[in-house]
Amino acid sequence: MINLLKYDWKRNANLIMGSAAALIILEGALSFFSAARNWQPALSLTLMFMGYLFVALMLIIFSSKTYSHNLKSYGRRLLPLATWKTIASPLLLQFVLSAALSGLVLLHVGLFKWLSPSASLDAVGPPNFETGVLFFILIFWMLLFLMLMVYFSITVGHLFNKKLFPWVAIAVFVLMQFVISYAEKFLFNDDLFGTMASEPSSSSLSFFMSPTGDISIGNWGVMAFEIAIGAILVSIMLYLLNKKLDA
Repeated sequence: MINLLKYDWKRNANLIMGSAAALIILEGALSFFSAARNWQPALSLTLMFMGYLFVALMLIIFSSKTYSHNLKSYGRRLLPLATWKTIASPLLLQFVLSAALSGLVLLHVGLFKWLSPSASLDAVGPPNFETGVLFFILIFWMLLFLMLMVYFSITVGHLFNKKLFPWVAIAVFVLMQFVISYAEKFLFNDDLFGTMASEPSSSSLSFFMSPTGDISIGNWGVMAFEIAIGAILVSIMLYLLNKKLDA
């Protein structure tokens, strides 16, 4: 697994490091100008998080392209790989890069609060440590479940020719999103996060997760449902990779 991870990293290292350098320069310049021109903290944070969200989206696209490439890679087919490693390798790299990005976000927010102390910035974040931990657990699962759906769509798409592949993959992903979302609403009358509540004012900007500020029991029911769906998706992918695709 480590060798596969190194292979995926080396093949894309220049793109990853270049993107990381561009992100750091952009966010540093944004922080400098926001402090120099006395921008409102809410505006500075909004622009800052927009940059990080864009990079997070690029990581998802990068991981998807890596997985798709590996399915048809001639070099990969020469290696005696366990089928599950074809799925796990790009997924693991995705989470390593996402963890690095999350660490950069936390460091940036901490420096931002230190350099530009403000009562409004102190309110940004979960209401307590426990909720913060649960929030990151749910974020981790949301990303994992999203990537499993994307990988499943790509796997099904590769059953067709190159012209149909992107359209089939997109159609499968959209259909799964619709069916799973409808099932969650029907079974639990809820989604994974519940209601996002916010209380903005002229002097503060606070937010918390779920209707009561804590992770509700209903959320965990949805998460258990999605875990079952994720296990089914992985099982089908393994079958397709072993029986239908020459991976």
